[in-house]
Amino acid sequence: MLTSQAEPPSVPFSFMQPETMHAVMSKPKSAKEVMTKPAQWAMPGDTRREVAERMLALNFSQFPVWDRGGNAGRVTDPMLCRELAEARGVEVAMRKVMELDKIGKPFEELTPDTSLEEVRRALVARNEQAVLVRGGGRPQDWGIIMRFDLLKLLTSDP
Repeated sequence: MLTSQAEPPSVPFSFMQPETMHAVMSKPKSAKEVMTKPAQWAMPGDTRREVAERMLALNFSQFPVWDRGGNAGRVTDPMLCRELAEARGVEVAMRKVMELDKIGKPFEELTPDTSLEEVRRALVARNEQAVLVRGGGRPQDWGIIMRFDLLKLLTSDP
């Protein structure tokens, strides 16, 4: 049986314009509907070089850091550039992410049912680059919403 996540319209479908019907049926309403899952994480055992290479491969500028069962902070491309520029030889391959002089503040965490309006406030009004959507106790259970995702949503057709 198929179920729709859209709430039933107050006007029967037969009286709606096609554009209105599409908007009622397909417009996302919660964080879980727009998040990318799983979120990409920097793990405590990852070297700085490994994280930098993953960032480059995925075209990301930062990753949340997973430690002790949750969101422990963030590592950014400026942090890695600074650290990698100072490292020499074998040091580059050996230094772990958790040994950075400073880990950035953790991303804000939201629940899967958080409204898109609250997601917008977090990303725009509170000037966050991204927000994490909490899952279970494993990193692959979490999702992420970046400002870019919000921009895509705001510029998409209804």
